[in-house]
This record gives sequence, C-alpha cells and structure tokens, in this order.
Amino acid sequence: MQATRVHKSLITSQKRINAFRGGARSSKTWSICQVIAIWLVSGKIGEKEYKTGSFSVIRQTLPVLKKSVYKDFIEILHQIGKYRIVNHSKTALEFTYRGREVRFFSADDQNSEKLRGLQHTFFYMNEANSVSFDAFNQLLMRTEQFCILDYNPAGIANWCKTHIEEDRLERGEVKLDVSTYKDNPFLPKAMVNEIENLYHTDRDLWEVYTLGNWVNPRNLVFQNVTLISSMPYEYDKEFFGIDFGYIDPAVIVRVLVKGDNIYIQEILYRPGIEDMHEIASIIQLQGIGKIYADHEPRTIQQLRRYGVRIKKAKKGKDSIRQGLGFIRQHKIHILETSENVVREFRTYRYKEDGEGVVLDEPEDKDNHAPDAVRYALSYAERKEIKIR
Repeated sequence: MQATRVHKSLITSQKRINAFRGGARSSKTWSICQVIAIWLVSGKIGEKEYKTGSFSVIRQTLPVLKKSVYKDFIEILHQIGKYRIVNHSKTALEFTYRGREVRFFSADDQNSEKLRGLQHTFFYMNEANSVSFDAFNQLLMRTEQFCILDYNPAGIANWCKTHIEEDRLERGEVKLDVSTYKDNPFLPKAMVNEIENLYHTDRDLWEVYTLGNWVNPRNLVFQNVTLISSMPYEYDKEFFGIDFGYIDPAVIVRVLVKGDNIYIQEILYRPGIEDMHEIASIIQLQGIGKIYADHEPRTIQQLRRYGVRIKKAKKGKDSIRQGLGFIRQHKIHILETSENVVREFRTYRYKEDGEGVVLDEPEDKDNHAPDAVRYALSYAERKEIKIR
C-alpha cells in the first residue's frame, strides 16, 4: 500500500481532535480513508487496537459524499484486497466486519438520527469547512475516542480556523497537520503542473490550493458570508429572483430580509434548461407568488403565458454596482444546503487591472446566484424596508 506522510501523521496522533488542512491533491482525504479502511479490517490504528466500534464518515450532502470520500473508501478496500471479506450494505452506505462498522452519511439533515442520535467511537468530517459548526458539536458530544477533520483553507472567516486552529489549538486540544501537493509523491506530473500554474493565474487560489494557506482575497465582492442550518420563520419581507440560463445555469433564489440581515435559499441551480414550461412548473410547485427577473422580454412573456407572475427587475444607471452595494449593506446568511449559492457568493470577485489594483467592477463569472439575488431585491429599497 502506498502511504504518504499524512497517513503516518494521523496514526501517531495522541489528540482528540485531528485537523488536516491542505491544498489540492495533498493526499489528506485518501490517507485518512486508508487509516479507516485498515481499522475496519484489522482493528488497529497505528499501534493502538480498537477491536470493536463505529467510524462515522460525514460530508455536507449525500450526492457529493457518494462521488468523493465514499467512492475513495471502496477503491482503497479493493486496493488492499479486503473488499470481499467485509459486509457492504450499499443501501445504508455501511461496511461491517467482526464487530467494527464504518458508516457514511450527510450532514444536510440537521435533525437526522445519525447526526443527533447515534453514538460514535470515531468520526471523520470530510471538507469540514462546508459543514456547520453545530453539526461538528453534535458529533463531538457523541464521540468516545477522537475525530478527524479535513479541509481546504478557503474563506478565512470559518469555524475550522477560528474555533479549531485558534481556540482549541491554543488550548492544546488539537493536532494540526498542514499538507500540500508536495506531500503526495504519487501525484502525476500533469497535476503538479496545474497546481503550480495557479501562481501565474490567481495568487489567492495559489495560496489556498497550492500552499494550503488561509487567505482572505482582497477583491471578493462579499467578504463575510455566514452559513445557517434553517431559514428564519419571522422576517420583514420575502422576495424571489431568477437568473435565466441556457448554457449557463438557471438560478432561482428565495431571499428574506429582516432588519439589516439577508437570508438566501437556493431553489434551483441547473444548466441546460431551455423549456420555459419546466421553469414555470418549478416556480408554481414552490408556491412562488411573484418573481423578479432580468430584462429578457421574450422569456418573461413565455413564463407569463404559463401563468407565472414575473416582473422585470428594477434597473437603472449603474444597477449592478448599486444592487451589490445594497446587498453588502446587510449581514449575509445562506442556507448551508444551498451549495451553489454559497460557492458563488464566496468566489465572486471584483476585477483587477494589470498592476493588481482592484476595480469597482465585478468579474463576469461566478455571478449567477448573486444576479438572482440582485433581481429579487431590486425593489427592496421601498419604504417598507429600512436601509442603513
């Protein structure tokens, strides 16, 4: 079995919380899965023996979990020649062998029995910075031995940095391992080149994905975005916005305004929808009374023929800058299951000139969700809502 430094770092840890921060392809996820697979078939983690117990593996959403860490785990069992001896329940996403169990589940259901009810001997939270702090706490309170977290350092205002790396690390409760692609000697040369080339294309991404460093990009449109586990029941106003997409994704968002807070929920984010009847059906199924859209007269007329109450967003001179400015006046909260909205709000940037000076004009990418939110809020500056 090919093992990296990261694998050895984990099996020698003495801490209850083990945080693995790393850049792209640093082997952290693969190495952690190796340790879990070996424990399942042998009962050992390094020199320590745990003959029975459960190892829970968590990621934010089930579809992503199945395509990533769950798939890696199965491949590792095949590589070490042990897949045939374990009992694999594909329906439950569980592996059992001689009193030991490895179970995979998502954190997107915050009231799930697995998150709040099960006891765990160990747990591993993959891409922890995309999972809520509450989910981490719920799991840790129910864990007998230790936990493992891995994450890229994307977004400096994140609980993995503030609570784990600053608070608990200073109290001596955490082992922190920082890895980069250089810790993975088995990486193909082509991948190494791509990772290193980030230096020439995007210095912020180079810091995060090449060096594994925390960075707060200077030119982010939205500097602070908070993830929430549920939308509030009480609010001042409710708006819906749509950004049409054909090759680009079609996006529908629900936006709640309460005082100086904005709460955003992803209703739809899907490319390749050309049938306006499908869009209309989605809007009607969601019970959306009125929705605001960009100025595309033909598309708007089509939706109106299908019974959709749709209105052109309020536009004027410099409407993009003003709309973004209005959003930035508020505290921004996004439902944590709205992965595409979260990603775009955390990567949407202002342009830079040739000398690296940040301009007051956003880039025309990663902007589909922000545009839908702008359209939704384009009439929000009425008297009903107090603007600070």
